Amino acid sequence: MASNRFADHGSSRIAYELCSRVGRRTPWLVLIQGLGFDRSGWAPVIPALRRRFRLVLIDNRGSGRSTTADRKFAVADMAVDVTAVLDRSRIARAHVLGASLGGMVAQELAIRFPQRVDRLVLACTTPGWPYGYPMPRASVQRMTEAASLPVEVAAQPGGERAGAVAARLRASGRPPTRPSGEQLTG
Repeated sequence: MASNRFADHGSSRIAYELCSRVGRRTPWLVLIQGLGFDRSGWAPVIPALRRRFRLVLIDNRGSGRSTTADRKFAVADMAVDVTAVLDRSRIARAHVLGASLGGMVAQELAIRFPQRVDRLVLACTTPGWPYGYPMPRASVQRMTEAASLPVEVAAQPGGERAGAVAARLRASGRPPTRPSGEQLTG
């Protein structure tokens, strides 16, 4: 991949890369990751995308090599971060692909700066609150329970069998453990 570049926006320094082996007429595609991922998360799809696009890979503020002094910020701030990257790179308009939180950022970018977005691709995302569809209570409960599952149980397919797997581990004399190594009781 290309070398690190940086764009400043307020107290934030946004790290990004430009990957542009193909011709000048090839469109730009901005890739915005979700919460907790940096631009390296796009690595599996980069070779295929580079055949058709020049790429802008961004580390959201607080991830990867991007930094921010702001303890609180909004999706709207992150959308302006993307415009800072586009400005710094002298890219007037681009296709934008956002995954998860990156999809929320991409939507905000398209709403606030429609002249900068050619096409919008949203993956695994929501419009955010107050317009997002609430997650079903059963899903929230399963996610909460999954956070405390022992490693051996979490690695098994079929969450409905988790209790049976944990019981079998205990019966075999190998009590299940959390990722920290702590043994679970009960």
